[in-house]
Amino acid sequence: LRLWRQGFSKKAEFHTGLDFEKISKDHVISGGAIMNVIRFVSLQSLKDSGRLITNEDVLQGIRREYAKEGKGS
Repeated sequence: LRLWRQGFSKKAEFHTGLDFEKISKDHVISGGAIMNVIRFVSLQSLKDSGRLITNEDVLQGIRREYAKEGKGS
């Protein structure tokens, strides 16, 4: 849970519905995979002019990591 909360840039802005606690309970992934998700989500936010990061953004990043590892979501 700490990695989810501290892995993002201090400048990152989050939608109020973003629930890292639920995400961390529902999706057990390695620290390296979490960092890959954080990078992906951060880049997507920047690409979209810095829009707020949402639960769906993070879940999309997790699905992407699962696909790379050959796992289902």
